[in-house]
Amino acid sequence: MLARCGRIIVSNAQPAAQNTPTPENDTTVDTTYSPDGKYLIEGFGENYEEQFSGENVIKQLRIVDADKRDTVWHMDGSFLLTAKPFTWTTDSKYVYIGYAGRVWKDGVIVDVTNMTEQHLPGIAELAPLLPDTTPDDNRPDPYIVPVQWLENHTLQVSFSWRVKESVNDEDNRIHGEYEYNADTYEFSLMDEAGTS
Repeated sequence: MLARCGRIIVSNAQPAAQNTPTPENDTTVDTTYSPDGKYLIEGFGENYEEQFSGENVIKQLRIVDADKRDTVWHMDGSFLLTAKPFTWTTDSKYVYIGYAGRVWKDGVIVDVTNMTEQHLPGIAELAPLLPDTTPDDNRPDPYIVPVQWLENHTLQVSFSWRVKESVNDEDNRIHGEYEYNADTYEFSLMDEAGTS
């Protein structure tokens, strides 16, 4: 059963990026094509000065037009790719790109028809809907992770964060799932979230 709804306003939508060359001496770390074969996603550029858990940090992610080899979207930074970094809708309209830091996981949905970004609901949007789940002020350690694309451009998402009652290193976390519709920017919590 779905409960407690919300709507995300996409205020950070980004236009198509300019053609971005691959920095010299950078290694392509991960690639995948869209289901229709029109786009290629590349994660590249290992940053050897920053490492988390022995894994090298990626410098840039980009979406490339597979025929023209032009970069149509990119994101620079220092981050890890998640275990399932690129998740496409079956019609190739949207792709979820997952990335992480040492104690967090997040991502962005890119609409490849206009190369705009949508950030998924996180702690700021979810915590007010869930009683007694105030995030830990010092280390909330949020995890926003896709489960799967459902019908009608809806992404099933798993979330968790450390709640305020956490003591020392004990992991008192809120866990739950929601469905996010990339066409309408609306989300609905699934069942009741709980702590562990």
